[in-house]
Amino acid sequence: MGTAGRAVQDTGTAGAGRARELAERRQLLRLWRLPGLDRFLGLWQASRLAEMRAIVASLPLSAWMTTEITPLTPHPSDPLLAGLRP
Repeated sequence: MGTAGRAVQDTGTAGAGRARELAERRQLLRLWRLPGLDRFLGLWQASRLAEMRAIVASLPLSAWMTTEITPLTPHPSDPLLAGLRP
């Protein structure tokens, strides 16, 4: 027996609202849908790994998600850092 359709829909709606909140707080910078069934890639901003884990845990769908967090650092040839992009 799976989760009721209405519960899935309500959780998805709550997830969209939470994504908007995190975007307003500049913690969620970008979000893409990847090819395949319900796969996503997000660009997030957090000051510490523990903060990023807390953000992921705050997502309404977190109980059903498999996540991988990869910390990034600036690259010296990044066009934005080199002043090549607005």
